[in-house]
Amino acid sequence: MKLETRINKEIRNYSEQIFFGMNLRETFFSAAAVVASITTYFAAIPYFHVEIVSWLCILAAAPFGFLGFFHWHELSAEQIAMLLLKEACSPRIMLYKSRNVFYELEQEVQKRGNQNTYKIGKKTKKSKKKKDSTGSDSSPERKRWHLFL
Repeated sequence: MKLETRINKEIRNYSEQIFFGMNLRETFFSAAAVVASITTYFAAIPYFHVEIVSWLCILAAAPFGFLGFFHWHELSAEQIAMLLLKEACSPRIMLYKSRNVFYELEQEVQKRGNQNTYKIGKKTKKSKKKKDSTGSDSSPERKRWHLFL
């Protein structure tokens, strides 16, 4: 017979088991769910049929089950609720500034005049003059779009 000790691969996943394999938090919320269900049962049984009362008991226990057993990205349900509340209540300024690169290039071409150069970043490139179907050079005023190709 071998004697083995189970060790979690990730030490942060360790939780002390107190009652039926549940930790203290899960045990507390399970007890609260049982108390809420019993209270709901005795409060509603004189007024409703048994099937409706059983559904009411489940609805009364569900929030406590959620709070006790729900984890998301190593956060408990109340930590998630606090983060959502903080996110909803804290004012935030979001700036959106669009940048039209083609408009900026066109403004630069207009500022430089008839020179067939354009600037990208820190480099300056010379554009080759294109010949149209008649064999003459196409002017930048007539066809500005050729600088962007």
